[in-house]
Amino acid sequence: MTAAEEPLYRPFEPAGEDTHADLPPVIAPVVPDEGRLSSGRLSVVGALREDPLWPTRLSVPTLLGAVRGYGRPLPLPPGPAGLPVVGSFFELRRDPFELISRGAATYGDMFRIPMPLLDMVAVTHPDLLREFMDDADGRYSRYDLLGPLLKVIGANSIMLEGPKLRERRKMLMPMFTRRHLTTMADVFCSEFDERLAGWSSFAGTGQPVDLQYEISLMTLKVYLKTLFSASIGEQELRRLDADMRAITGLLGLTTLMVPFPNLLPRKGRSSLLPALARIYRLVGRLIKDRKKHPSETPDFLDTLLDARYEDGSPINRADLAAEIVGLLGGAYDPTGAALTWTVALLLKNPDSLTRLYGEVDALNGALPNFDDVSRLSWTKACFDEGQRMQGHPFFPRFCMADNELGGYRLPKLTLVGASMSVVHRDPRWWPEPDRFDPMRFLDPEQVRARPRLAFMPFSSGQHFCLGTTMAYMAAQFFLTMLFQRFRLSVPDGWQPEPQFTFSVMVKGGLPAVLTRA
Repeated sequence: MTAAEEPLYRPFEPAGEDTHADLPPVIAPVVPDEGRLSSGRLSVVGALREDPLWPTRLSVPTLLGAVRGYGRPLPLPPGPAGLPVVGSFFELRRDPFELISRGAATYGDMFRIPMPLLDMVAVTHPDLLREFMDDADGRYSRYDLLGPLLKVIGANSIMLEGPKLRERRKMLMPMFTRRHLTTMADVFCSEFDERLAGWSSFAGTGQPVDLQYEISLMTLKVYLKTLFSASIGEQELRRLDADMRAITGLLGLTTLMVPFPNLLPRKGRSSLLPALARIYRLVGRLIKDRKKHPSETPDFLDTLLDARYEDGSPINRADLAAEIVGLLGGAYDPTGAALTWTVALLLKNPDSLTRLYGEVDALNGALPNFDDVSRLSWTKACFDEGQRMQGHPFFPRFCMADNELGGYRLPKLTLVGASMSVVHRDPRWWPEPDRFDPMRFLDPEQVRARPRLAFMPFSSGQHFCLGTTMAYMAAQFFLTMLFQRFRLSVPDGWQPEPQFTFSVMVKGGLPAVLTRA
C-alpha cells in the first residue's frame, strides 16, 4: 500500500477524558500536530512516526525531500471532486442542507466544496468555528471585499469590519439599555396585539392560512414601529416585505446558495432595482419627516441622526440609509423565520406545547410586559430549540490572507463558513438531535457540557447581533400572545422542511388552521 493510497481519515478521538464516549464517532482528518505547524522536515517525519514500515511506503522523491528539509505543504481540506468547471455549484443550489450534511458525515469537521470561481470550506466543529468567527485580526472578513462599492452605496453594521464596525456599534449601543428596552416592550405588545386581533378573521373558518407569510408581515410592521416609529398601510407593508426579500436575497448571494435576484420584473417576485428604489424612497421619507418632526420618545432613527464619529462628523446620508435598511432587514427577517420554525415545531410536539400553555395561562390573560421576560423561561427555551433545529447552512467569511485552520491550508479568498445546520444537530453536543426538547436550554448541566459555539443563532465575534435581547423579547411576547388567543393545528403528516434564502425559511410556508382559544 503506497502513501497515496493510505486512508486520510480515522474516527475522531478526543484528547484527555472523553466526556462523549457513549456517542457515535465522527470522521476527522488525520493530521499530526507537528504537521500543523511545519511544512518542512518535521511535517514528513511527524506524519510517519507511528508507522514502523514507513520507509517501504515512501517514494524516492519524498525521501529526498525529507532529507533536504522540503516537506509537503499543508494540504487543502478534503471534499468531493464535483463536476468539471462547475464543481458542486448546482448540487449546492439544489439542496445546501443535504450536501453539507453529507459532506460532514463523509469528510469530518472541515471539508471543501469545489465551486466555479473559488472554493468554499464548511466547518462543523465549535473549536474551529471560534478561530474564524471570533477573529479580530482581519484574517477573515464578511464583506471587506466590497469596500470600494460600500463607499458609493453606503455601509451598515452588517458590512463593516474592524475599527469602523466597532465605532458604528458604539453609536448604536445606547438603544439597547434597559430603559430603551422597556419602552420597546410596550411597543411590541401594542403592535402584536393589534396585528393578532386581525388574525381573528382566520379563526373558525377551518381553512389553513400560511402563518409564515403572516408572521413575516407582523414582524416587519412591529420592527418598523419599534425601531423607527413608522406606520404604513397594508398594501405598502406587503410591497415592502417583497422588496426587502429581494435585497436580503442579494446578501444571501455571498453563500452562492440562493438564486440571483431578479433584475427584471417577474410575477410574484420583486425585481432588485425597483425594490431598491422603493425602499430608499421610503427611507428618505422617514429621515426627512423625522428632521421636521422630532420624536418625543427617542428611537433608533433618532440615535442614528444624533450619532457622531470621534471627529464630530455625523453619519453620511448613504451610510445612514444603508444602516436603516440593514437594521430593518437584519431584525424582521431572521426573527420571523425563527418564530415560524418555533411555532411549526411546537405544533408537532404537543407535550412541549402543553407546558407552554401552562406558562401562558399564568398571566391570567394579561399582556406580557418587560418584567415578564424573565418569567417566560419555557417560552424562551422553546424559541431557542426552534432556532437550533432551524439551523443555518453557512455563516460566511472570506479569507483575507493565506490562512491555516484545523491543520489545513486555506488560500486567500477562500470562502469559509460555519455550517450550523450540522453543528446544531451534532450528537456530540446534542443527544437525540432530531428531537424537539427545550429542556436542553434549561438544564444547567446540559448547557455547561456544550462548547460555547455549539449553539450560534446570532453569529459571534465582532458581528454578534446587537439586537439579541430585543429579538428574544419580541419572540417571547409573540409566542405568549399567539397562544393566549388561538389554538392552532397543521395537516396530518405535515413536517417542516428548510429552505435557505437570507434566513432559513420553512419550505412552502406554514399551513395552520386557527381556532379561538
